[in-house]
Amino acid sequence: PYLDGFKIYIIPDAGARLAALRTKQIHIIFSQPGISLAEKRIVEAQFPGQLIAEKQLYLMADLIYLKVATPPFNDVRVRRAISLASDREESFQLVYQGMGIVSGPMPVEPYGKWSIPKADLARMPGFGPDKAANIAEAKKLLAEAGYPDGFSATISAKVGYPQGIRLGEALVSQLAKIGIKAKMELLEGGVFDTRVRQQHQFQISSYGSGVDLDDPDLMFSRLYISRGDANLGEYSNPRLDELFEKQSRTLDYAERKQLVDQMQRIVLEESPIVFMGYEEGITPRWAEVRGYRAPIFLYLVHTLDYVWLAQ
Repeated sequence: PYLDGFKIYIIPDAGARLAALRTKQIHIIFSQPGISLAEKRIVEAQFPGQLIAEKQLYLMADLIYLKVATPPFNDVRVRRAISLASDREESFQLVYQGMGIVSGPMPVEPYGKWSIPKADLARMPGFGPDKAANIAEAKKLLAEAGYPDGFSATISAKVGYPQGIRLGEALVSQLAKIGIKAKMELLEGGVFDTRVRQQHQFQISSYGSGVDLDDPDLMFSRLYISRGDANLGEYSNPRLDELFEKQSRTLDYAERKQLVDQMQRIVLEESPIVFMGYEEGITPRWAEVRGYRAPIFLYLVHTLDYVWLAQ
Protein backbone atom coordinates (compact mmCIF):
# COMPACT_ATOMS: atom_id res chain seq x y z
CA PRO A 1 0.00 0.00 0.00
CA TYR A 2 1.11 3.55 -0.77
CA LEU A 3 -0.51 5.10 2.30
CA ASP A 4 1.09 4.93 5.73
CA GLY A 5 -2.39 4.64 7.17
CA PHE A 6 -5.92 6.03 7.14
CA LYS A 7 -8.59 7.07 9.60
CA ILE A 8 -12.32 6.39 9.38
CA TYR A 9 -14.65 8.80 11.17
CA ILE A 10 -18.20 7.75 12.04
CA ILE A 11 -20.31 10.88 11.40
CA PRO A 12 -24.02 9.99 11.53
CA ASP A 13 -25.33 13.42 10.53
CA ALA A 14 -25.30 14.03 6.76
CA GLY A 15 -24.80 17.79 7.14
CA ALA A 16 -21.86 17.29 9.46
CA ARG A 17 -20.29 14.83 7.03
CA LEU A 18 -20.53 17.30 4.17
CA ALA A 19 -19.16 20.11 6.35
CA ALA A 20 -16.19 17.92 7.29
CA LEU A 21 -15.53 17.26 3.62
CA ARG A 22 -15.75 20.93 2.66
CA THR A 23 -13.26 21.93 5.37
CA LYS A 24 -10.96 19.01 4.47
CA GLN A 25 -11.26 17.37 7.83
CA ILE A 26 -11.96 14.32 5.71
CA HIS A 27 -10.91 13.50 2.16
CA ILE A 28 -13.77 11.25 1.07
CA ILE A 29 -17.31 10.22 2.08
CA PHE A 30 -17.95 6.48 1.90
CA SER A 31 -21.43 6.44 3.40
CA GLN A 32 -24.66 5.42 1.69
CA PRO A 33 -26.04 7.39 -0.08
CA GLY A 34 -23.13 9.86 0.17
CA ILE A 35 -24.50 13.22 -1.00
CA SER A 36 -27.52 14.29 -3.00
CA LEU A 37 -27.61 15.53 -6.58
CA ALA A 38 -28.24 19.06 -5.31
CA GLU A 39 -25.24 18.85 -2.96
CA LYS A 40 -23.12 17.46 -5.79
CA ARG A 41 -23.91 20.52 -7.93
CA ILE A 42 -23.16 22.88 -5.02
CA VAL A 43 -19.77 21.44 -4.06
CA GLU A 44 -18.64 21.10 -7.68
CA ALA A 45 -19.52 24.75 -8.27
CA GLN A 46 -17.88 25.83 -5.01
CA PHE A 47 -14.71 23.82 -5.61
CA PRO A 48 -14.43 23.48 -9.41
CA GLY A 49 -11.96 20.79 -10.37
CA GLN A 50 -11.07 20.24 -6.74
CA LEU A 51 -13.94 18.04 -5.57
CA ILE A 52 -14.93 14.95 -7.55
CA ALA A 53 -18.36 13.43 -7.01
CA GLU A 54 -18.86 10.06 -8.68
CA LYS A 55 -22.18 8.32 -9.05
CA GLN A 56 -22.33 4.62 -8.25
CA LEU A 57 -24.93 1.88 -8.08
CA TYR A 58 -25.86 0.20 -4.83
CA LEU A 59 -26.79 -3.44 -5.20
CA MET A 60 -29.71 -2.72 -2.90
CA ALA A 61 -32.94 -3.52 -4.70
CA ASP A 62 -36.16 -1.70 -3.83
CA LEU A 63 -38.99 -4.19 -3.73
CA ILE A 64 -42.70 -4.55 -3.12
CA TYR A 65 -43.17 -8.00 -1.63
CA LEU A 66 -46.55 -9.68 -2.14
CA LYS A 67 -47.76 -12.62 -0.04
CA VAL A 68 -48.17 -14.90 -3.04
CA ALA A 69 -49.28 -17.85 -0.92
CA THR A 70 -52.56 -16.19 0.16
CA PRO A 71 -55.49 -14.47 -1.62
CA PRO A 72 -55.79 -12.15 -3.40
CA PHE A 73 -52.07 -12.23 -4.24
CA ASN A 74 -52.13 -15.88 -5.28
CA ASP A 75 -53.83 -14.64 -8.47
CA VAL A 76 -51.23 -13.59 -11.03
CA ARG A 77 -53.68 -11.05 -12.47
CA VAL A 78 -53.78 -9.19 -9.15
CA ARG A 79 -50.00 -9.20 -8.85
CA ARG A 80 -49.60 -8.01 -12.41
CA ALA A 81 -52.14 -5.24 -11.79
CA ILE A 82 -50.12 -4.02 -8.81
CA SER A 83 -46.95 -4.02 -10.90
CA LEU A 84 -48.74 -2.07 -13.64
CA ALA A 85 -49.95 0.52 -11.13
CA SER A 86 -46.50 0.95 -9.55
CA ASP A 87 -44.94 4.08 -11.03
CA ARG A 88 -41.25 3.37 -10.64
CA GLU A 89 -39.97 6.71 -11.90
CA GLU A 90 -42.30 8.60 -9.55
CA SER A 91 -41.28 6.42 -6.61
CA PHE A 92 -37.56 6.94 -7.18
CA GLN A 93 -38.11 10.67 -7.45
CA LEU A 94 -40.00 10.71 -4.15
CA VAL A 95 -37.71 8.32 -2.31
CA TYR A 96 -34.28 9.31 -3.65
CA GLN A 97 -34.86 12.58 -5.51
CA GLY A 98 -34.10 10.76 -8.74
CA MET A 99 -31.09 8.82 -7.45
CA GLY A 100 -32.13 5.38 -8.60
CA ILE A 101 -32.43 3.28 -11.72
CA VAL A 102 -35.55 1.48 -12.89
CA SER A 103 -34.51 -2.10 -13.50
CA GLY A 104 -35.52 -5.70 -13.51
CA PRO A 105 -33.91 -8.25 -11.17
CA MET A 106 -30.50 -7.87 -12.81
CA PRO A 107 -29.11 -4.31 -13.03
CA VAL A 108 -29.50 -2.67 -16.43
CA GLU A 109 -26.54 -1.41 -18.45
CA PRO A 110 -24.13 0.23 -17.91
CA TYR A 111 -24.11 -1.21 -14.40
CA GLY A 112 -24.63 -4.88 -15.12
CA LYS A 113 -24.25 -7.45 -17.87
CA TRP A 114 -27.15 -9.81 -17.10
CA SER A 115 -30.20 -7.61 -17.63
CA ILE A 116 -32.68 -8.27 -20.40
CA PRO A 117 -32.55 -5.59 -23.14
CA LYS A 118 -34.21 -2.31 -22.15
CA ALA A 119 -36.67 -2.63 -25.05
CA ASP A 120 -37.80 -6.00 -23.67
CA LEU A 121 -37.96 -4.63 -20.13
CA ALA A 122 -40.29 -1.86 -21.34
CA ARG A 123 -42.78 -4.54 -22.41
CA MET A 124 -42.98 -6.06 -18.94
CA PRO A 125 -45.96 -5.16 -16.66
CA GLY A 126 -45.41 -1.73 -15.13
CA PHE A 127 -42.25 -0.87 -17.06
CA GLY A 128 -43.98 0.61 -20.10
CA PRO A 129 -43.82 4.41 -20.52
CA ASP A 130 -47.59 4.88 -21.10
CA LYS A 131 -48.82 5.33 -17.52
CA ALA A 132 -52.47 5.76 -18.53
CA ALA A 133 -52.38 2.50 -20.48
CA ASN A 134 -50.79 0.76 -17.49
CA ILE A 135 -53.59 1.92 -15.19
CA ALA A 136 -56.29 0.89 -17.65
CA GLU A 137 -54.76 -2.58 -18.04
CA ALA A 138 -54.42 -2.92 -14.26
CA LYS A 139 -58.11 -2.13 -13.71
CA LYS A 140 -59.06 -4.64 -16.39
CA LEU A 141 -56.98 -7.37 -14.75
CA LEU A 142 -58.48 -6.67 -11.32
CA ALA A 143 -61.99 -6.92 -12.75
CA GLU A 144 -61.13 -10.23 -14.44
CA ALA A 145 -59.78 -11.51 -11.12
CA GLY A 146 -63.09 -10.67 -9.41
CA TYR A 147 -62.13 -7.32 -7.87
CA PRO A 148 -63.80 -4.70 -10.10
CA ASP A 149 -63.94 -2.29 -7.16
CA GLY A 150 -60.52 -3.19 -5.82
CA PHE A 151 -59.89 -4.38 -2.27
CA SER A 152 -58.23 -3.27 0.97
CA ALA A 153 -54.67 -4.17 1.89
CA THR A 154 -51.98 -3.33 4.43
CA ILE A 155 -48.41 -2.39 3.50
CA SER A 156 -45.92 -3.37 6.21
CA ALA A 157 -42.76 -1.27 6.49
CA LYS A 158 -39.85 -1.30 8.91
CA VAL A 159 -39.17 1.57 11.30
CA GLY A 160 -35.54 2.56 10.77
CA TYR A 161 -35.63 1.76 7.06
CA PRO A 162 -36.81 5.09 5.64
CA GLN A 163 -36.51 4.00 2.01
CA GLY A 164 -39.10 1.30 2.59
CA ILE A 165 -41.44 3.68 4.37
CA ARG A 166 -41.29 6.29 1.61
CA LEU A 167 -41.64 3.59 -1.03
CA GLY A 168 -44.77 2.31 0.73
CA GLU A 169 -46.22 5.79 1.02
CA ALA A 170 -45.77 6.31 -2.72
CA LEU A 171 -47.41 2.95 -3.37
CA VAL A 172 -50.49 3.88 -1.34
CA SER A 173 -51.36 6.72 -3.73
CA GLN A 174 -50.45 4.69 -6.80
CA LEU A 175 -52.66 1.74 -5.83
CA ALA A 176 -55.57 4.09 -5.12
CA LYS A 177 -55.69 4.80 -8.86
CA ILE A 178 -56.84 1.23 -9.51
CA GLY A 179 -59.19 0.98 -6.53
CA ILE A 180 -56.89 -0.78 -4.07
CA LYS A 181 -57.28 0.90 -0.68
CA ALA A 182 -53.89 0.42 0.98
CA LYS A 183 -52.79 1.63 4.39
CA MET A 184 -49.34 1.73 5.96
CA GLU A 185 -48.32 -0.37 8.96
CA LEU A 186 -45.04 0.71 10.58
CA LEU A 187 -43.38 -2.06 12.58
CA GLU A 188 -40.44 -1.76 14.95
CA GLY A 189 -37.32 -3.51 13.71
CA GLY A 190 -37.59 -6.63 15.86
CA VAL A 191 -41.30 -7.03 15.19
CA PHE A 192 -40.80 -6.57 11.45
CA ASP A 193 -37.98 -9.10 11.33
CA THR A 194 -40.02 -11.68 13.23
CA ARG A 195 -43.38 -11.16 11.62
CA VAL A 196 -42.43 -10.30 8.04
CA ARG A 197 -38.97 -11.73 7.41
CA GLN A 198 -39.21 -14.90 9.49
CA GLN A 199 -42.92 -15.77 9.78
CA HIS A 200 -44.02 -14.19 6.47
CA GLN A 201 -47.12 -12.72 8.08
CA PHE A 202 -48.00 -9.78 5.84
CA GLN A 203 -50.00 -8.82 2.75
CA ILE A 204 -47.70 -6.30 1.06
CA SER A 205 -44.31 -5.14 2.31
CA SER A 206 -42.12 -2.34 0.99
CA TYR A 207 -38.59 -3.42 1.74
CA GLY A 208 -35.22 -4.02 0.12
CA SER A 209 -32.75 -6.79 -0.53
CA GLY A 210 -29.06 -6.48 -1.21
CA VAL A 211 -26.42 -8.77 -2.67
CA ASP A 212 -22.66 -8.59 -3.03
CA LEU A 213 -22.13 -9.05 -6.77
CA ASP A 214 -23.94 -8.70 -10.07
CA ASP A 215 -24.58 -12.41 -10.46
CA PRO A 216 -27.88 -14.24 -11.10
CA ASP A 217 -27.08 -16.94 -8.53
CA LEU A 218 -27.10 -14.40 -5.72
CA MET A 219 -30.21 -12.43 -6.67
CA PHE A 220 -32.46 -15.31 -7.73
CA SER A 221 -31.39 -17.71 -4.98
CA ARG A 222 -32.47 -15.15 -2.39
CA LEU A 223 -35.68 -13.76 -3.84
CA TYR A 224 -37.32 -16.17 -6.23
CA ILE A 225 -36.24 -19.76 -5.76
CA SER A 226 -38.67 -21.84 -3.70
CA ARG A 227 -36.13 -22.25 -0.89
CA GLY A 228 -34.81 -18.67 -1.06
CA ASP A 229 -34.06 -17.07 2.29
CA ALA A 230 -35.61 -13.75 1.17
CA ASN A 231 -38.57 -15.32 -0.66
CA LEU A 232 -40.91 -13.71 1.85
CA GLY A 233 -44.06 -14.15 -0.24
CA GLU A 234 -43.46 -17.92 -0.53
CA TYR A 235 -43.45 -17.89 -4.32
CA SER A 236 -42.81 -21.25 -5.96
CA ASN A 237 -42.38 -22.00 -9.64
CA PRO A 238 -40.87 -25.42 -10.53
CA ARG A 239 -39.93 -24.19 -14.01
CA LEU A 240 -38.00 -21.27 -12.53
CA ASP A 241 -36.25 -23.57 -10.04
CA GLU A 242 -35.24 -25.82 -12.92
CA LEU A 243 -33.89 -22.93 -15.00
CA PHE A 244 -32.01 -21.62 -11.99
CA GLU A 245 -30.22 -24.92 -11.39
CA LYS A 246 -29.37 -25.21 -15.08
CA GLN A 247 -27.94 -21.68 -15.43
CA SER A 248 -25.96 -22.12 -12.23
CA ARG A 249 -24.08 -25.05 -13.79
CA THR A 250 -23.59 -23.38 -17.18
CA LEU A 251 -20.10 -22.02 -17.81
CA ASP A 252 -20.65 -20.50 -21.25
CA TYR A 253 -21.75 -16.87 -20.82
CA ALA A 254 -23.97 -16.66 -23.91
CA GLU A 255 -25.79 -19.87 -23.04
CA ARG A 256 -26.19 -18.85 -19.43
CA LYS A 257 -27.42 -15.40 -20.45
CA GLN A 258 -30.29 -16.97 -22.43
CA LEU A 259 -31.36 -18.97 -19.38
CA VAL A 260 -31.12 -15.92 -17.12
CA ASP A 261 -33.21 -13.92 -19.60
CA GLN A 262 -35.92 -16.58 -19.39
CA MET A 263 -35.82 -16.42 -15.59
CA GLN A 264 -36.19 -12.66 -15.57
CA ARG A 265 -39.13 -12.71 -17.96
CA ILE A 266 -40.91 -15.28 -15.80
CA VAL A 267 -40.65 -13.29 -12.58
CA LEU A 268 -41.42 -9.95 -14.26
CA GLU A 269 -44.56 -11.37 -15.88
CA GLU A 270 -45.74 -13.27 -12.80
CA SER A 271 -44.77 -10.42 -10.43
CA PRO A 272 -44.35 -12.34 -7.16
CA ILE A 273 -42.28 -9.32 -6.16
CA VAL A 274 -42.88 -5.95 -7.75
CA PHE A 275 -39.31 -5.14 -8.68
CA MET A 276 -38.74 -1.38 -8.67
CA GLY A 277 -35.02 -1.00 -9.33
CA TYR A 278 -31.78 -0.16 -7.57
CA GLU A 279 -30.51 2.70 -5.46
CA GLU A 280 -27.72 5.00 -6.62
CA GLY A 281 -25.37 7.16 -4.61
CA ILE A 282 -22.62 9.74 -5.01
CA THR A 283 -19.17 9.28 -3.47
CA PRO A 284 -17.45 12.70 -3.19
CA ARG A 285 -13.71 13.10 -2.67
CA TRP A 286 -11.00 15.72 -2.97
CA ALA A 287 -9.08 15.57 -6.24
CA GLU A 288 -5.73 15.01 -4.51
CA VAL A 289 -6.97 11.56 -3.54
CA ARG A 290 -5.34 9.72 -6.43
CA GLY A 291 -5.68 6.13 -7.51
CA TYR A 292 -9.15 5.78 -6.01
CA ARG A 293 -12.07 4.47 -7.99
CA ALA A 294 -15.51 4.22 -6.45
CA PRO A 295 -16.73 0.62 -6.65
CA ILE A 296 -19.62 0.14 -9.05
CA PHE A 297 -21.52 -1.69 -6.33
CA LEU A 298 -21.75 -0.56 -2.73
CA TYR A 299 -21.02 -3.97 -1.27
CA LEU A 300 -17.71 -4.32 -3.05
CA VAL A 301 -14.84 -3.34 -0.79
CA HIS A 302 -13.48 0.20 -0.90
CA THR A 303 -9.88 -0.85 -1.51
CA LEU A 304 -7.22 1.73 -0.71
CA ASP A 305 -4.23 -0.35 -1.85
CA TYR A 306 -3.32 2.02 -4.67
CA VAL A 307 -4.55 5.29 -3.21
CA TRP A 308 -2.11 8.11 -2.56
CA LEU A 309 -2.36 11.83 -1.76
CA ALA A 310 -0.97 14.37 -4.22
CA GLN A 311 0.03 17.02 -1.71
